Amino acid sequence: MSPQEYRIFTAIIIGMAGASFGSYLLCVGERMALRKKVVRAYSICPVCGHNLSGFDLIPVFSWIFLKGRCRYCKAPIPVKHLVTELIMAAVFSLLFLRFDLSLVFLEGIVLSTFLFTASVSDWISGRADDILFILPAVIWAVFLPLSDDMTVELTRLAIAVMTYTCLLLIVILIERIMKRTVLGGADIKALFISCLYLHLYGFMNMLVLSIIISAVLFFLVFLLTKKENVIRRRMFPYIPVIFISAVTAYLI
Repeated sequence: MSPQEYRIFTAIIIGMAGASFGSYLLCVGERMALRKKVVRAYSICPVCGHNLSGFDLIPVFSWIFLKGRCRYCKAPIPVKHLVTELIMAAVFSLLFLRFDLSLVFLEGIVLSTFLFTASVSDWISGRADDILFILPAVIWAVFLPLSDDMTVELTRLAIAVMTYTCLLLIVILIERIMKRTVLGGADIKALFISCLYLHLYGFMNMLVLSIIISAVLFFLVFLLTKKENVIRRRMFPYIPVIFISAVTAYLI
């Protein structure tokens, strides 16, 4: 096996691990959003309650081979499970192909997994638990002594703290003027974590990407929904936008 073939094979294996992570993180995000226990002994079918076997839990392939239905009660399995597994498989594989097996690769895994979990929770309930932002900050601190340039990392921390403080003050000011919620606390914390893991140039790219994605989504919602409903309804969650833009900026 040539080095290039070995690299592609490794990327596939890492992608499969990412798909498994994605399936698990989807469940964690949903349970957090619904205030349910995150740790559970067995995976079960939500319709018939049957314990799922290892064959039922093979990432991507189980959904395809079972034709999107439970093997026991034939209830449809939401396509979100397949989409989630494909997304995280792609993220893990791209991170490996971009950075190989390195500290930067591991940091990218941490950033993407926690932001994805927070995205799921935010999408369902409009909030994300603080633990989803505390843990990646702690992991970043654990990785800190392994860095080649401590000064760069501490500078990144200082920029992240200043960014978080400035955003918080700006949001508080705007909300007092407009007398409505502009940006949730979880959104600002997600931006802080992104700034912590991205260098300044990457974080600026992320902000630009997030603004573009938000503008496109708002335009699509505006076209597909009546104007008065757009104004009255709760706007789309912002953490999924941060997840997409942060991972993209990390890979650039």
